[in-house]
Amino acid sequence: MSKKSWRYALAGALAGLANGFFGGGGGSVLVPLLTRMCGLDQRRAFATSVAVILPLCVLSAGIYLFRGGLDWAAALPYLAGGLFGAEAGLRSAAALRRREVLFMTEWLTAFLAGAVTGVLSGFGVGGGTLLLVYMTAFAGLDQRLAQGINLLYFLPAGLMALPSHWKNGFMEKAALLPAIGAGLACAAAAAWAATGLEVELLRKCFGGFLMVIGAMELFSFPRRNSTKHPPNTG
Repeated sequence: MSKKSWRYALAGALAGLANGFFGGGGGSVLVPLLTRMCGLDQRRAFATSVAVILPLCVLSAGIYLFRGGLDWAAALPYLAGGLFGAEAGLRSAAALRRREVLFMTEWLTAFLAGAVTGVLSGFGVGGGTLLLVYMTAFAGLDQRLAQGINLLYFLPAGLMALPSHWKNGFMEKAALLPAIGAGLACAAAAAWAATGLEVELLRKCFGGFLMVIGAMELFSFPRRNSTKHPPNTG
């Protein structure tokens, strides 16, 4: 592989570790690496991030489900918010009446949280991290359950954003294979490790991860001479 392909692979691997272990935050890692380490402009980094993170979430969510770290009933309102937005509220009302385990206020709050963070997820960064904070700090979900829900939540949001990014030619196709390949291996290992870890320790690790991401954004500056790429037409 070329030097740039190795950089894409490293970026994908680090995003996979974050996404698998914390159930989110892969985009918050990947986008800065694509811009600062790989030289992509911000728009292409966002679009490429969606394409890379999507398969990582599929694999990680499957592992969380297999290992008992995912609750479909708790995930449903977040998925509805991320996928359908306000229009899905009407459809969700019928499902709400069938689910005795969920109260209306909890369901609607979760739906709104999913809708708001779905906007950021469509760009390729930030939405999942914010949703994780909401679910653990405000909705009272334990860390592992919140991470499993967050992985599942990104799938519809990412699938809706992906065709638009591809059609507009903002995706860096050369980055996809190395970043996804390395990311899948790291995401699988990280997700397996996270689902076997004590919830309280996992929560502390996530807090440390947030501090690292915050420090990266606070003390780093965007590249002024990033290479500009013409839109892909193929």
